[in-house]
Amino acid sequence: MASPNSVKILDICEVAAAYDSTKSATETILSPTFFELTYLRFPPSECLCFFKLTDSNPTFFHSVIFPNLKKSLSHALLHFLPIVGSLTWPPESSRPIFVYHPKNDSVSVTLAECNGDFDRLIGNNGIHEAVESHPYAPQFVATETRSPLLVLQVIILYSFLLSIFIMDELWMTRGFEKNYG
Repeated sequence: MASPNSVKILDICEVAAAYDSTKSATETILSPTFFELTYLRFPPSECLCFFKLTDSNPTFFHSVIFPNLKKSLSHALLHFLPIVGSLTWPPESSRPIFVYHPKNDSVSVTLAECNGDFDRLIGNNGIHEAVESHPYAPQFVATETRSPLLVLQVIILYSFLLSIFIMDELWMTRGFEKNYG
C-alpha cells in the first residue's frame, strides 16, 4: 500500500530555452563571484508553490496546461540562460564555472501526481516539519564535477491543486523564481 504522501512520477522531460539566434546561439561561460563561491557550501535551496486549478480535469491538464507550462518555461529561460546550464568544475581549474551549451543544456521538469494531504501543508494550522515536503522535491542529480542549477517538479493533486517545486543550486536563480515561480 502506498504511503499517504507518495508521489507517482508520470513524466520526466527536458525543457531547453526557446531559440533566439541573437541570445541562445553561443556558449556562455561565467566565473562565479566571491559571494557566489561562498554559497556553494550550502545545500540547494527549495521553493514549493501552490496554485488552485479551477474547472480543470486530468485530460485538460495533460493536453493543454502542462504543454503550455513547458512552452512558457522555455520562453522564460531565454532571458535567464545561465541557469539553463550547469555549475562545472574543470579538473585543471581551482574554481568552478557556470557553463551554458545551447545545444546540450536544458532544465529537468518532472510531472507527478500525489494524493497527499495538501490542506495540512498549505493551511494556517501552525508550523510544519520540513520533512513533510520532501516527497514533493524533484531529483537533484549532481556529480563531483557538474551540477544543474535548476530542476522543477510539477505535482497534480487529486483536488486539482497544482504544486510546483523549484530546487536550485545557487541564489543566482532568485530573479528567475520571482519572474516565473
